Amino acid sequence: MRMITFHATPGLPESCTGQWLLPPVGWLALLSLLLAACSTPLSVSPGTSETQVSAHFGRPDAEYRLTDGEGSRFEYDRGPIGRVTYMVDFGPDGRAVKAWQALTAEHFARIRIGVDTADSIRREFGRPDRIVPSQHGPDYARWDYPFFEDGVWNSIMSITFDGRGIARYVEDGPDPRYLGGR
Repeated sequence: MRMITFHATPGLPESCTGQWLLPPVGWLALLSLLLAACSTPLSVSPGTSETQVSAHFGRPDAEYRLTDGEGSRFEYDRGPIGRVTYMVDFGPDGRAVKAWQALTAEHFARIRIGVDTADSIRREFGRPDRIVPSQHGPDYARWDYPFFEDGVWNSIMSITFDGRGIARYVEDGPDPRYLGGR
């Protein structure tokens, strides 16, 4: 069997010289690992079973029943500081119907003030990064979702709920953790 050999760069200290041996099978294993690391739940194909999705991506961070017996949804929180939340929807037969990224401006735009509840928001966007009291009233709570607005801007979408858990305000702004000098 032929071995691929790498030699350390000339001029490096003695401790850095030597050979790293990795057989071709090792390179294939390394490449497979790197490709698997790049895999996200967005790559789930329609028809994939819940069991297969769980086996490949691990236990979901949360599971939801979709309304009217339409199936279920897996939530996978990923990305830096939770800025990415993947959802995988399954039909009543337990097979994947679609996979999508929940934390986008387009998806947040679908929030219905006065209609959506804490439960429906959690099912649509996943676990918020933080829940804090709101300045709108003593019984109001604000849920913050960091996300990449337009795919690049560190932003936060804040959804404020009244004491009954109904969405009353939605505000988008820059993530203060990334504002210089503050």
